[in-house]
Amino acid sequence: MRSSITLAAEARSRFAMEADVPIDNIKIALSLAAYGASLPLPHEFDGYYPPPYGPKAYVYPPDLTNPNRNAFHADESTQETESEDLLTAFHLERLRAYASDKETWRAVDAIAFETIPLAREVKAIRRAVAALEDELAPEEKKSWWVCTIYPGGEIPEEHPGGGEGRLGAKDVLAAYFDDVTTATTVGTHKGARYAVPDAFGINCTATTDVASAVTAVSNALAETSVARSSVGGSEQPWLVLKPNGGQTYDMDTREWGWNGGDTRLQGDEWAKQLGDIVHSAVAKGVWGGILVGGCCKAGEEELRLLSRVLQPKLQ
Repeated sequence: MRSSITLAAEARSRFAMEADVPIDNIKIALSLAAYGASLPLPHEFDGYYPPPYGPKAYVYPPDLTNPNRNAFHADESTQETESEDLLTAFHLERLRAYASDKETWRAVDAIAFETIPLAREVKAIRRAVAALEDELAPEEKKSWWVCTIYPGGEIPEEHPGGGEGRLGAKDVLAAYFDDVTTATTVGTHKGARYAVPDAFGINCTATTDVASAVTAVSNALAETSVARSSVGGSEQPWLVLKPNGGQTYDMDTREWGWNGGDTRLQGDEWAKQLGDIVHSAVAKGVWGGILVGGCCKAGEEELRLLSRVLQPKLQ
């Protein structure tokens, strides 16, 4: 795990020397995935975690009498508390693996928790970061954010109690920014500290779904009083966007492909769509800044096209 940081730092040094740019201009973000990505059958895109990390192990084909679910029922508060405790421990253990080596930790500029499918896992991550920060010197703390996923424009976590639909934008923002400490009074959560992320993010999601999700979250943020971020000197949280490239994944063939034949055209369209999302988010006036890039199948060419779309408006 730590060797990945060593390699990134070496690549940064080589590029800075070859391109004759200040090395401080190149940042390294440590990307950490959801608990679901560690399962034998990964479930970071749906949040179906087996007990005690979730309410029910995923069953295929689905059992209509006992359907798959990723949210706890109202009478399962004890199990939900245990789930958050264990997810906190999972993320804290990985953070400590990096922070315990001083040279590795110094090379990291920011921490990016990515492809997180559950709001309750966001809260667990906040507890893990808070616990780590309590162990570090002030100068060792890092900027950090969480990127959730929005297939179909919604986070995968279902409404609690077996209700219809998924959690809404205000529910997700609450998981990110609410002062959970004052609201938490039971079990091992009592007195726990929940660090506040510097940014709200979306990754590994199609641009069309990112567009609807950003609109919903931006509108909810405008109506909601949230803990503000200090990243970049701003009193507002930042927005991080890393959508998938223009290709789509076929679940039947297990292959990526283009909707059309001209890949350059697809790249242009991807950059234009993402550029429109960024400009729309800026116009909302609720974000302290925006970090934008790409996820699956978004490569160097896509990012060059995106830069061309964004630069004229940023100058």
